[in-house]
Amino acid sequence: MKQRVKNDFLLAYSKKIASIINRDDSFFALYNAFKENKFKTWTIFNYEDTYKYAKTLKEVLDKITSIVFKPHIKATTQEVVLRSELANQISNQSFSETMKDSKLWKDKRGVMTPEFVHTEEHIDTIVTYENIFISMLTDEISDEVEDLLNNLTPLVKSIEEECEIKGVSYGKNSFFRDFKPFKYPYEESFLKERSSSKKIFLLARKLLKRVKNIKASEFYRLTHKTNVDKNIIPTNILMHDRIYSYCYRFYLDNYLKNKEDESIKQDTLYYNYFLSLLINFLAIEDVGKTSKTKLSKLSYDKSTNRLSFSEISFKKGMYSFLIREDEEHLGLEIEVRFINKAVRSDTKVEQDKVAKYYILSSLNYSESNKPLIDGILESKRENYTDVILVCQNNLMLDFRNVLNISTYEEDNEALIKNLIASFTMLFTAETELYVDKCPVCGKKEASLDDKEYVCQACHARYALLTVDKKEMIWIKAFRRKERW
Repeated sequence: MKQRVKNDFLLAYSKKIASIINRDDSFFALYNAFKENKFKTWTIFNYEDTYKYAKTLKEVLDKITSIVFKPHIKATTQEVVLRSELANQISNQSFSETMKDSKLWKDKRGVMTPEFVHTEEHIDTIVTYENIFISMLTDEISDEVEDLLNNLTPLVKSIEEECEIKGVSYGKNSFFRDFKPFKYPYEESFLKERSSSKKIFLLARKLLKRVKNIKASEFYRLTHKTNVDKNIIPTNILMHDRIYSYCYRFYLDNYLKNKEDESIKQDTLYYNYFLSLLINFLAIEDVGKTSKTKLSKLSYDKSTNRLSFSEISFKKGMYSFLIREDEEHLGLEIEVRFINKAVRSDTKVEQDKVAKYYILSSLNYSESNKPLIDGILESKRENYTDVILVCQNNLMLDFRNVLNISTYEEDNEALIKNLIASFTMLFTAETELYVDKCPVCGKKEASLDDKEYVCQACHARYALLTVDKKEMIWIKAFRRKERW
């Protein structure tokens, strides 16, 4: 399906990356492009154009509804065998077939009489090529309406979505600290609409209701099960019937003239976007100036439209990082190693100072792809300190180990910074006090599990360190989601 509702920015963004890599496939080509601010990593949701296109979808659905109520019908003739008393007029051909079929005749008091006869039955059916096409077009539009609502829904924030937490506390660090009593309404709060999205929402909901009504019809039930080739044949009805022709022209203009874009996977484009934001973060932090930094060559596969690399390694502060891609899935592995020069690297203590994180990207996290995403992350869980999902549309409203990065937000650099910071949470502390008490949730349900401490209550993971005679805690996984 042509993903026109949400594909424009991501597609243009990936093509710009490809153009840079085609000229120079070194990591620094893209790295320097970010340092020189040649990339705009966000866009504004175009409400007006989206509304105009939604109105076009409504016009097409109006035509489809007219066809559902008064479709073209095909009259067919079918040869059947009926009891002779039920048969109406018998044609010469049917009489001849009856004479030849001895099984239909019966001896009645010495006279051979036909008990059954061959006859023709005239049947009117709506299962025609043109009507099958209309049902296929309905499915295409249904997907688009769903995509439209998926894009609009995250743009209208709720309090828990904004805070990315289930439940709001009243403490000194709570959500309420930004609001003053008796100073309301809070005009500048995120609940205020940033644009004229209301009319689009109302129209999109009408479109969804219209699609559901069409799919509930007898017309759709009878015609949608038959598959047809995407290259629809221009029959007389599709060319000359006013309503059918309108639907056919819309199909040609919106589904067949952009075959190249149709093959592009939306999730792949979003993966490219997330990976580029990570590279942008490295450029902002200027990791390339370090002599121990290893930045691989980049490649852009034209057949899959995927941005790839071998591995990236760099040192920053008290940690070293190694980033690898998951070639099977749209994911990354980030290995973080705490650097303690006072300890030999071949000792068991040094092995305790490594954490591995797996990050999977997906444009949407919804009921339809939740089983697939959860399955991938569950398969990675045992081999990684933590597993994280990055998505644009978190339709499940699950904020545990889910990072929402949207192309329609300007602060994505801050989100990547927060992600990397979550891997390097190092605190000075009296470590003996935390051999059983979790430094994250505070419950005394922590215990040593192999080479790190694990809280049985919130599933946080942490290591107790001694660096230059200072006691420290490295929180490797913050409230790790134990089961996907």
